[in-house]
Amino acid sequence: MSELLSIKTREICTYIDHLLSVTSIKDFPNAYNGLQVDNEGEVTRLGGAVDASPESLRLTIQNQVDFLCVHHGLYGFGNRPLVGNYGQFYKTCFDHHVAIYSVHLPLDMHPIFGHNASLSRLLHLTNIDTFAYFEGQPVGIVARTEKSRQQLKQDLKNLFPHSLHSLEFGPPLPQRIGIVSGSGGQGLLEEMQKYSIDTLITGEVRYAAFTFAQFYNLNIYACGHYATEVFGIKNLLAAVSKQFNLPYAFIDVASDL
Repeated sequence: MSELLSIKTREICTYIDHLLSVTSIKDFPNAYNGLQVDNEGEVTRLGGAVDASPESLRLTIQNQVDFLCVHHGLYGFGNRPLVGNYGQFYKTCFDHHVAIYSVHLPLDMHPIFGHNASLSRLLHLTNIDTFAYFEGQPVGIVARTEKSRQQLKQDLKNLFPHSLHSLEFGPPLPQRIGIVSGSGGQGLLEEMQKYSIDTLITGEVRYAAFTFAQFYNLNIYACGHYATEVFGIKNLLAAVSKQFNLPYAFIDVASDL
């Protein structure tokens, strides 16, 4: 039986940093992009998950993964003392030699590997602009299509059979489609007006979007925060696997939210 291939953890981190331009992209205050938990420096199997959570860690260990890439890292809830379940999480990582690398906005906005770019490709849309700026950086995509609203909705149903919620108060023939994975907050809805976007594809919206869509004649498709953010992680896993000749597993802790 051949020996498992060993790769230094930091070689992989350096590769991802460069691939996604991680250090040059500003992110939310509690999003720490990069290596969040170290291991002993060796990697034999890659893993990827949307969230760093107790359940994703359990499945990571079950799949014999020792380098886990996540989109939502360990600081999303702010700084916390290492006690209780939070402390146990870190202890489990150390006990099982699991490194965790987190990448948030750089994975949302990447023009090839990102969630939004992936959604546009899967829906066969044509990208024409960017929007949803954060700290001067465009996170979202504006696209056009020849599809009717009915065709677009069916394509979204095929992609998101368990999590799609539709608010259809806009044109039956969408002209400008905005794509932002994850959370489409009130600021994003208001920015749609600036870019003449009549249809939004996002992960989740607050209840106020129901009335907002009616007043401003918008189509809004909330496809699930989790469901819209698996694509970039899968793309990243495939790229790192190819670069380092390592096996990988996508750790699916699915949520309809």
